[in-house]
Amino acid sequence: MPQPRQRSTRPRGQGSANQRPAADDTERVRVLGAARGTHAIMAGAAALIGLGALGMWLLWGGQVQPLMKAVPSPSPSSAALTPAPAPAAPAPAVAALPPAATQPRTFVRGINLGGEGLTVDGHRWLAHAQALANGMELGAGAAIAVPAPITAAHLDFETKTMLDSGLAASGPVMLGQRLPNGAYEVSLWVAGAQGIDPALLVLRLDGDDVPIGKAVGAATWSRLGPYRVTVSQRRLAIAITGLGGAHLAGLAVAALGTGEATVPPVVTLTAPEAGAQLYGDEIVLLADVIPANGEIARVEFFDGRRRLGEALAPPYAYTWHGAPLGPHELSAVVSDRRAVQAGSGVVAMTVKPASDAPERVLERARGAMTRLGIEPTRLATDGTGLALDLNGSDIADLSWVKGLPLIALSLAKTRVTDLGVLTGMPLRRLDLGETHLRGYAFLKGLPLVELRMWGCDITDLAPLAGMPLEYLLLGHCAMTDLRPLAGLPLKHLFLQESAVTDLAPLAGMALVDLDVGATPVRDLAPLTGMPLTFLSIWNCPVTDLRPLAGMPLTNLTADGVKADFAPLHGMPLTYLSIVSTSIDDLAPLAGAPLRWLRMWSTKVSSLAPLTGMPLESLIMGYTPVTDLTPLSGMPLTEFDIIGCEQLRSLAPVATLAKLQKLSLPHLVPGIESLRHLPEGVRVRDGAHDQPVALADWFRDYDAAQHTGK
Repeated sequence: MPQPRQRSTRPRGQGSANQRPAADDTERVRVLGAARGTHAIMAGAAALIGLGALGMWLLWGGQVQPLMKAVPSPSPSSAALTPAPAPAAPAPAVAALPPAATQPRTFVRGINLGGEGLTVDGHRWLAHAQALANGMELGAGAAIAVPAPITAAHLDFETKTMLDSGLAASGPVMLGQRLPNGAYEVSLWVAGAQGIDPALLVLRLDGDDVPIGKAVGAATWSRLGPYRVTVSQRRLAIAITGLGGAHLAGLAVAALGTGEATVPPVVTLTAPEAGAQLYGDEIVLLADVIPANGEIARVEFFDGRRRLGEALAPPYAYTWHGAPLGPHELSAVVSDRRAVQAGSGVVAMTVKPASDAPERVLERARGAMTRLGIEPTRLATDGTGLALDLNGSDIADLSWVKGLPLIALSLAKTRVTDLGVLTGMPLRRLDLGETHLRGYAFLKGLPLVELRMWGCDITDLAPLAGMPLEYLLLGHCAMTDLRPLAGLPLKHLFLQESAVTDLAPLAGMALVDLDVGATPVRDLAPLTGMPLTFLSIWNCPVTDLRPLAGMPLTNLTADGVKADFAPLHGMPLTYLSIVSTSIDDLAPLAGAPLRWLRMWSTKVSSLAPLTGMPLESLIMGYTPVTDLTPLSGMPLTEFDIIGCEQLRSLAPVATLAKLQKLSLPHLVPGIESLRHLPEGVRVRDGAHDQPVALADWFRDYDAAQHTGK
């Protein structure tokens, strides 16, 4: 009875060619060699036979290393201490096989793990997705690694491409591949931009540890194997640990012998594409076939279960004449000379009338535009699809656009009243500004991400519910109820000059732009926590700005607001308009990166908090400011101090080296210092409605001084 097999305890990487014969064989040779008496001749002959067998075993073992897993026979003592349990079922084994000369070898599968299909060493390899559809399974934790470009000498393009992608995991990278029972050789490729140390790798094939052996490759990649394995459960399991920051890049399998291991080919239907809409009754089907270990006999094409036809040679194509209108589910089945078959995935597509083909629809639409006196160039592609711009056109009928696959449409300022023709269009952007439509039910179901309805007479926003809208302009509209907008993925919302009073339906939205200027909105509490960067609340009866505290606002327009502006402290504001507000102290703005500030007609008297700001435009007319010193040296290009009659001196203005536009009050001390401003400055004051050149302004000023006016 054979002894139970024990796991080898030799160090990983030590070859079987360096091992001594098993202990019981050695003992047998020693005893036979020491025999004396009448059996000496027989003992000598037996010893010679044993030594010859041992030499053949060593030679054969050297030939297959690292293909053979060393499995030494156990000593009686070790077998008694740690008996191995008998397996419940025959396990696939990694073992020595007869010499290669008696084992025909046929490449049957290569897989570019994590990548696309390619050709390596003259063999076509499957893409990762193709492999998953043809018997490959990923173990827990295995995932496509972040691509890591591999550099090494003498790599051809296809091999380098294969090495760049792969599988990684926090633990062992495990995968399985369905295979017919039989004998195989398995080769693996591992790669890592930071280098590979094969000595750290631990490989298991179908649950058995396999010595890594000598790896072939370079510092950044290694080819491991080939390792011989016998599959008996129709599945090959692979697990590799010790990759560190590297990844398992590729897998190649070759069948040995001519037994049961007949691996099916792989077929993919490449045309039509999934979801395609084809026009006319003549459809071309095209299949891509990757053979395994059998010559391809034919590829058959099917619509559902109905066989359409076949192709006997590459390219595997079939033209389907008389394809019925409507939806279809197409597939392909490949057969090799051994009658081994494999099927493709199902491709769903639709056949439509030839008259609906986009080029014919486009031709008809441009003909209609010409008859209507509209420039055909207004219908064009905008980079994302077909766009039609009818803004301002004297047009009332849109029936001629039926069937156009429009992505964008502008009907602003047209006489159109019925837009039912838009139903079912793939519209993403629509401008209805200043139109007067009979109804808006046509909007429901459109995949709009941008909708502009400035000045429309819409009162009910229900048709917008559930839309994928990100940009919505409803300025100067009569609606008051925003509840249909709840839950929309809005980022930009403009409600200025509308009748909206309650912003509660907007609570929780991730808005970045919001304009409610000149609306009756009083309460900003629903905006709390929003990531707003732009907010306009001009002329709103808002009295509490605390809901804005901590917002990342960079642009705020709050003209006419009567509230405490302290919550603005710490905001990254670059633009602020607070014209005619109740603010009298700019302290909350200290440290802000303001570049534009409009504070016309406020009670601000000190500019000290503005010291050091990168202001480029400052409009502060009709304020009680007396000292401009904090502005000295600023990069201002526009400066308005009309009506600031309390200024003590204009001398700091002379330090504004980048100034281009200046609006001045009357008779303020320091006028003479302005002669040193750059020549390009244009000046306006109460006597000049339009800005004039600095030299012309001083000519008029000097003339007035001379005449005493």
